[in-house]
Amino acid sequence: MPPALIRRMTSQHFTATVDLALEDWEQRAVDSRVPPHTVFVADLAAAVCPDLYASRFIPQGSSMILDFFGELNWLAVVVATIAWFAFSAIWYSIPPLSKAWAREAGVDTTGDGPPLALLFIPTLIGYFVTTIVIGLLVAGVGAETVSDGIALGVVLGIGFGMVGALVNQVYESKGGAYFLINGLNAVIAFAIVGVILVVWD
Repeated sequence: MPPALIRRMTSQHFTATVDLALEDWEQRAVDSRVPPHTVFVADLAAAVCPDLYASRFIPQGSSMILDFFGELNWLAVVVATIAWFAFSAIWYSIPPLSKAWAREAGVDTTGDGPPLALLFIPTLIGYFVTTIVIGLLVAGVGAETVSDGIALGVVLGIGFGMVGALVNQVYESKGGAYFLINGLNAVIAFAIVGVILVVWD
């Protein structure tokens, strides 16, 4: 058989193989609702280290974070929300922290404030929504141990709580310790929530 014909047949075979692989990646991406490149990375990781990565990149069935709603323990979500609220109430009631926070935030604690219901209800609703999100992440990443819950909570607390408090401090001209007090509260609170959601399975 002439070499030119062999090269042409080999090239056509290679092109057909690549086309089939791309179609397979695209179809699996549609089925799993992830980008096609994620499927490629999953296949590559599975080939390199199948025991560790084969089932991590492309979960069987649905893979969107909202699909984990069915795995939420709603009683644990409510308890974690209340625990967060109780911890924050204690955190901001400790005299050194409460005075420092009021000073840095520019809040006058001597005058008459709004009714407690106007403070507590929005706070509880906000905590409840955030606890649901943390619960979805707990289910999504497969956290199973106390250390997993603590690690997830600390990461979220630093990434969102402390950074958010720091940005607020910069743009709202708060005092220097403002982000530290609020940020540490978020880190510890998120860790508490993470542990409760992981343990109370």
